[in-house]
Amino acid sequence: LDALGRLVQRGPHPTLSAQTTTVEATPPRAEVDEAALRATRAALRAALNAQDFDAGEIVEQLRAPLASIGAGARWAEISDCMARFDFEGALAALDALERAQ
Repeated sequence: LDALGRLVQRGPHPTLSAQTTTVEATPPRAEVDEAALRATRAALRAALNAQDFDAGEIVEQLRAPLASIGAGARWAEISDCMARFDFEGALAALDALERAQ
């Protein structure tokens, strides 16, 4: 028991500590047709400016491409605004998305 007590007091062996370090990997960026993404964002902007309810369908078209480039949270923000028919909020979220890219 004394040997076990000494091991516990010393803590983990330095080699073991180095091996248990957690590393968060960044997922690779998916291939996205940038021209198509720009065109869809432009169509969304036009629909939002016109307060066209079809903007909701365009938002849905952006779900997968934005998620694949790590912008799923921005998509959710735009989608939430559209669920409330908040066209100005959706435009602001779209602006933020475009600034971030």
